[in-house]
Amino acid sequence: MLQDNYEHIDESVLYTTVNIAGPGMDLAVYEDQFEGCDCLLSCGVDCICMKRCGGVGFNSSGLLNVGDVSLIYECHENCTCRSESCNNRRVQKGPHPELQVMETSMKGAGLRCLKNLKKGEFVCEYAGEVIGGEEARLRYARLRPDDTNYLFALREHFGSTMSVTYVDATHIGNIGRYINHSCDPNLLIIAVRTDTAVPKLCLFANRDIECCTELTYDYGGGTEMVLTWDDDNGEGSICYCGTAVCRGKLPFDKSLKGFIAL
Repeated sequence: MLQDNYEHIDESVLYTTVNIAGPGMDLAVYEDQFEGCDCLLSCGVDCICMKRCGGVGFNSSGLLNVGDVSLIYECHENCTCRSESCNNRRVQKGPHPELQVMETSMKGAGLRCLKNLKKGEFVCEYAGEVIGGEEARLRYARLRPDDTNYLFALREHFGSTMSVTYVDATHIGNIGRYINHSCDPNLLIIAVRTDTAVPKLCLFANRDIECCTELTYDYGGGTEMVLTWDDDNGEGSICYCGTAVCRGKLPFDKSLKGFIAL
């Protein structure tokens, strides 16, 4: 079902359409699959997949209900509903078909869409290697000051428990690795699960976006400081988003520090 015809501008990077298991990742998490729903054609309030996220998610037009949902459980291959008519399978159909890698004046490569995007429209995943915390810190320790950091730390709170998923798109990734940071982003990240507990890091438009506007998201999620290089002086990397609410520095996840580079 997944349609993804994109390629990397850097031939040394392996393209992947979905997250793959990397070092430190328990393969049993991929094998333990969710129970599917028994809906007939499409899915409604009684769908067990939708109930896992409180019954909210996509509307009848396939758009995310922005502001009403923080995670989504999509229907999947173990469900009886029809994939072509079910409104709860948007991410599995692949990224927006009109995305294009662009060059920015200060940030290197970026990403834009060649068509207008509606608020709540799915853009793409941020896919790569799903790795363990120790492996993530080791990889971070090996970064040089001029390296781009593609490590993403997704923090999810389930009651009193916090779960962290590390995705590294440095050498294996998809089109999402080209999206830059902004302190006033036009995209937001939602954790989406299909048949397993491994989350997909999915980017949706948080407002209407005009054609060819650079697509951005907040690497820190608006609160926690995540995903960037932090220099030895603790000053962090300069943010070039250019927005009126720019915080001046890129977000940084301090939990990635603690290992000596080998």
